[in-house]
Amino acid sequence: MKISFRKSDDGFKNKIFLDNKLIGEVELNVWNQKWKMTPFFNFNPFEQAILYSEYESAYKAGKALVNLYTNSFLNEDDLDDTKEIDMRGVFRKRRRRGP
Repeated sequence: MKISFRKSDDGFKNKIFLDNKLIGEVELNVWNQKWKMTPFFNFNPFEQAILYSEYESAYKAGKALVNLYTNSFLNEDDLDDTKEIDMRGVFRKRRRRGP
């Protein structure tokens, strides 16, 4: 897993690449000297609070963006934890009612 940063916009923005794939950018807020991330992918809406987090350096913001990216997609290992459900007896107890 190779993470690369490419400066743009006079050093106020860095584009973040993971394995040569653009996943987002981090931008410096000049007023408070903190970095915010902007992902270019869809992610879990419950993790939306991370968009409002600010970081001390472009490196820390970039690492947080990569962590968000890697946690947003289903790993192949997660598929091994599925359990089969036995549905054979569910419809056996159904009774007919009526005239």
